Amino acid sequence: MNKIIALDFDGTTFKNNFPMIGAPIWDVINKAIICQKCGDKVVLWTCRTDEYLDQAIEAAREHGLKYDYIMEDPEWSSNTSRKINATIFVDDKAPGSIEYFLNEF
Repeated sequence: MNKIIALDFDGTTFKNNFPMIGAPIWDVINKAIICQKCGDKVVLWTCRTDEYLDQAIEAAREHGLKYDYIMEDPEWSSNTSRKINATIFVDDKAPGSIEYFLNEF
């Protein structure tokens, strides 16, 4: 079964330097790309909006990660809520989620 990975940006995929773009966190980026190659979907799940969101999308793309979805639920195309359904939520504010994603997911 393909999985849905909700991936935070600041502090998770790139080092936290908001509103600027921090350095890439290559372990997370590479794992997300591998998951996509296996058929999983990666959703950008962030508090960034407007031009800051655009900058995050472009930074990820420049580092080889193209999100399948941006702030939307892949299972509910008509959902306008920021609350999404995912197999895993990877966020620096969720203790252990990055380590779990990298080592056990």
